[in-house]
Formats: sequence, structure tokens, C-alpha cells
Amino acid sequence: MRGILINCLKFVWRQSEFAFFGALTTVGALFILYLFLEEKNETRIALLLLFAVLLLSCQGSPNEVSQPKPNDVVENNEKPDDIGQEHVSSAEISFVLDRDIYIFKNDFPELYTASIRDINNTISYVQNWKFSDVLNTTNFTNIQWSVSQSTNNAKLVLFQGKCTTVQYNADVMLEFYIQNGAKVPLVWGAKIVTDKETSRVSAQDFLDQGMYWDEAVVMADTTLSCLMLLMSEDAMQSAALYYETLADEFMQNKDYDNAIVYYEKANVVGEKLFAAYYAKAEEFLALDDLNNACTYFSRAGNYKDSFVRLLEVYYKLGQKNEKDNDYIAAIYNYSMAGDYSDARAKYKHCNYKQGELYMNNKQYLDAVICFESAANYVGAAEKYQEACYLYADQQLLIGSTETAAIYFSKIQDYKDAAVRIVRYHYEKGTDYFSSKEYIIAAEHFVLAETYSDACTMVSECYYCYGKQQFELNYISVAIEYLSKCRGYKDTDDILLGYYYGEAQKAYALLLTAYSGKGNSSVRDAYEDAIDILVLCEGYEDSTTLIKIVEKTYYVWQEMQFQSNYAATLYNMIVSCSGSIISIEKSGFLGGYDNLSLTYNLSNNTFSAELTNVLGRTFRDERVICALITLFTDIKDVTDLKNQLSKQNSWIASNEGESFSIKYGGYNIVIQTMKAGYGHVDCIIKVEK
Repeated sequence: MRGILINCLKFVWRQSEFAFFGALTTVGALFILYLFLEEKNETRIALLLLFAVLLLSCQGSPNEVSQPKPNDVVENNEKPDDIGQEHVSSAEISFVLDRDIYIFKNDFPELYTASIRDINNTISYVQNWKFSDVLNTTNFTNIQWSVSQSTNNAKLVLFQGKCTTVQYNADVMLEFYIQNGAKVPLVWGAKIVTDKETSRVSAQDFLDQGMYWDEAVVMADTTLSCLMLLMSEDAMQSAALYYETLADEFMQNKDYDNAIVYYEKANVVGEKLFAAYYAKAEEFLALDDLNNACTYFSRAGNYKDSFVRLLEVYYKLGQKNEKDNDYIAAIYNYSMAGDYSDARAKYKHCNYKQGELYMNNKQYLDAVICFESAANYVGAAEKYQEACYLYADQQLLIGSTETAAIYFSKIQDYKDAAVRIVRYHYEKGTDYFSSKEYIIAAEHFVLAETYSDACTMVSECYYCYGKQQFELNYISVAIEYLSKCRGYKDTDDILLGYYYGEAQKAYALLLTAYSGKGNSSVRDAYEDAIDILVLCEGYEDSTTLIKIVEKTYYVWQEMQFQSNYAATLYNMIVSCSGSIISIEKSGFLGGYDNLSLTYNLSNNTFSAELTNVLGRTFRDERVICALITLFTDIKDVTDLKNQLSKQNSWIASNEGESFSIKYGGYNIVIQTMKAGYGHVDCIIKVEK
């Protein structure tokens, strides 16, 4: 009877928790209980039951009293100084903790209104507290929140679908976790109590259902039946230890899949994980699942003999592939098997067999690779040569001559491989030449090298193309290609004739430059003339022209300024005929005189006439000696100067005087005469 009474009291307390007269009801119930314990009689029992019924009829159900209807709003006139009340839309929950605002959006099928007070001295007005999914977790069903207003705390009630009965007065622990620099409510833990006994919820159940983040771990306390979330680094270590413990159990039970899963979750790297991989590989191997066995043996690293076992699996895969005539896969797996058993020999055999298949399909390059890999396998060398030959021939047909040449060169002693490529180029060159595509033809003849008259045909191509460009007046291109075949036919005459014509033009520009009327300086005109004359030296009178250019430029340089010989050839007029050079200069001595000089380049003799020279006589040995050294091969004129300076060396005649001497192999004669107005004329002749 006492047990029944206690249960009734529990019921009454639950019903009265949210009622206005809860405290009074409790006092009354305790008083009746006292009476009941003092005297055991049926009347008191009846009174007790009647009193409980009356209380229930007055108060109604707790849900009817404490929970507002959908869309109702609870009035709350109290507002905090700093935050105040905030109405939140039906699509979100907002609450303030440590003055950080957290908002979660979801769909809410029903609407409830409540207030949370005095959580870290802050207040937030909350609306719409019923929702089906919290923090994007899964497998929660019928989750409801209820608030009991108090000055010290806020009580939240969590209904979890797995529990058949959950009391309203459960205390709730809320933990926060700092992630990415912000506080995030990560999960809710609750003490879950049933009518009859403490309920146990397996932590593994929650983990398997994915209710929490991987970095969190839920511990199931078998004594208190409290689900707790550990958030610190210690918690991470605890989580890792928890997963590792689970994995160890799975290993003992030979559940290698789960063992691997939880070792990986625990970030276990080392022998335990490798042992799980190794065991799983053995399991696959026993099932003849070679691909997976290979995968897990490779993951096992250096555990036990995993490396050797891996080679073994590759070898068995190769055998299986070879049996199925899948030689490509067999080649790969035998290559991975390395030196295991006779893997290398089988590798060569499979390459040979695959090469034959490629040959049958006219995949000659692939065949070349396979036969080359088969190395010293019986018959592989001959097959390799044949594959190279056929591949090169195939490349010739599609115009890939460079590739063809490479593969013909690999097998020069096989059949006619040595001449195939050069013959091909010769024939192609002939075709292009017939079409007057001379440059492309020449390229092929060059590649033909010594085949037939390929070298001669190269010259012919350049010759024809050069003449063609001359006719089109593309001179620079014509010169470029004719220069490549010098000595062929009349190529030299064509080039020399062109250069000679250009040299004549350059020489004419030089003569114009001497007179000061040209656009080029004397130095530039001289260099241009010499450069082009050298190209045609020996052609017609080009050699003489070179000498004339050199002589005139030398004379101009030596007598360019008065400071040298008291005479100048600046702005002189030069002309030539054959080997005869004529020079005219006004103001030769700086006055109104004129110089007229004729020089024979062939024998270094000259005659010069100076007219209208100011003075009664002309005996300027410096000028006379300068002309002699410039236009003869006499270099030492010391004695000549002495003779010219002596009075008795000059012979008077009529109105003039004369001077003659044999000097340095030359007959030198100088004759002067009066010209009037205090001027004289002078004639200088130097002959052999």
C-alpha cells in the first residue's frame, strides 16, 4: 500500500509542478502521508485518494496549464536594460549566451512560446521552440523544449525517441565548443529518467547514428545514465582512445572492416592499423579477391612480410591475366611483381604475345614497344625489326618523314631500311621540283643526302629559285639562294655581274661625295664602295676600280687640310677613265688658283697644272714634293727639296723659269710663266 501511495505522490508532484498551487498541494500531500503512516486504516487511505483526485480536478493536466496553444504569445512586460525582448520569426531560434548571438534555422510544425532567464545574466526572448532537427543532427524524433522560469536557472526537457517515458523535470547540461573562432552549441546532453528505472543509452548507438561530430565523443555512464559531451583536447584524446578500444575489440572478434574504420577514426598509424590491413588482405586472398588483397597488402606497409605478400599477389594477378589472355594487365602485374619467382621471364613472354597481337592489328608502334620490352626473349629481336620497318613505312605514307627516318635508322641493316628514307626524300624532291616548288624540293634533296644526284639537285633548286627571284626583282632573296650554289653553272657570273653593277653605283656615289654634293660622307661612301667591290673582285675592271677608290681616298685624306702641305683637296672633282684619274680643285693653295691633275694609275706618273697662282714665281717645294709622294712611289724627297730650294737649280726663260731633274727613276720637269696681274702658272710633269 505504501508503494502505491508513493507512486501517487510522484504523480501528484509531476502534475503540480507547473501549477500555481504546487507548493500548497505538496504540503497537503505530505501531511496526509504523515497521518497515513501513523495509523493504518482504510478510511485514511480513501481520504488520501479522494484528496489527490480533487487536486487533479482543480489543476488540470500540466500540458494544458503550462503550454500555450500554437500561435499564442506569452506576455512578458519585463525588459532587460541592455538587450530587451526580441521577437523571432517562425523560421529561426535566437538566444544570447555570453553576449554572443546564435541563430539556427529550421522548419517548425508547431509553435510554442517561452522565455529563458538568467543564463549568464542575459535574457533572450524565444519563440517557436518545437522543431524536429537540432544542429543538423539526425535520428532525433519528437524533440520538444519546455522552459521552467526561475531566477537562477533555465530547465530544458529533451524527449528522445528511443526512450518510452521521459520526465519533464530532467536537468539539462549545455556545453559549448569553440570552432573556427566562434562559439558553437555543439550538442545537448541530458539525464534521462523513466518511471521504473534508470535508462541506459549506448554511446555506440549515438555514434553509429551520426548524431555528433566526429571530433566529439559521447560517453555512456552506466551508473548515472548521463550522456556527456567532452569538448577539450583531453576529450579528443578520450575520443581517440574510445575508438581505438572499439577497434581492438573488433580485431579480437576478427571484424577487420570495423577495426580499420575505428583505427582510422582514432588516427592510429602504426602496427595496429597495419595488422588490420594485413589481416583484411589475408581474408581477401583466401576469397581469391586478388585486387583487394593487393590493395590491403600495400596499405600494410612493412608489417611482417606484407611487401613479399604484395609481390606474391601481383604475381598471382599476372598469372590470372595471362590465363585470360589479358596480356596488358599481365604485363603490368608481372612488372609490379619484380623479382618474385619467374615474374621477369613471364613479363617478357607477355610482352612478346601482346606484341604479336598488336602486329596483327597493325598497331606497329605499340608492337615496337612490346618487342623492345621483351628484350632477349626468343624471336623478339626479329619481331622488333619487322615492327620498326612496318611502322616507319606507315609513317612515310602519312608524311611523317622525321618519325619514319628515326625508326628506319634503328634498323639500318634490316632489309632496305638504310635507303628507304633517302629514296623517299629524293622522289618527293623530284615531284616538288617538277611543280617549281624549288625550296621544298631542295629540303627533300638535302635529306636524300648521297642518294643518286641529290646534291646536284639541291644546287639546281637554289639556282632556279634565285633566277626566279631576280626576275621578280626580289634581289636580296635571289642573292641569298644563288650564294648557296656558287660555282654551279653561271651562278658566279650572275652574282658578280650584279655586284659589279652595284659597285659602279657605289663608286659614282663616292666621286660625288668628293665634290661635297652627295648625301653621304666621303668616309661612308668609300666604305660602301669597297665592301661591294670586294664581292666582285676580278670581274671586268673591278680590280682597277678598287685601286682607284683606294688611291683617291688616300690622296683626299692626305691633302684634305691646308695644315698638311699648305694645300687642300677638299671638295675636289674626281673622274676616271680606265686607269686614268682626273682631279680638279679650285683654291688648291687657298687663293684663286686652280689645280688640274691627271694621274696614270698603271705607272704612277702624273701631270699637274697650277694656274693663276699669286706671286712672281712658284717654287713651293712643300706642295711639289707632296704631289710627287702622293702620285708616285717616291717616298724620300729630302734631296729633291734641297734642289728645289737652290736658285741655280732654276733656269730662266723668257718670262718664266724651269726646273728639271732625274729623281727616283722619274723625270721631273717644272715650268712656270707669268700670267699677269702678279700671278703665274705652273706645269709639273712626272714621267718614267
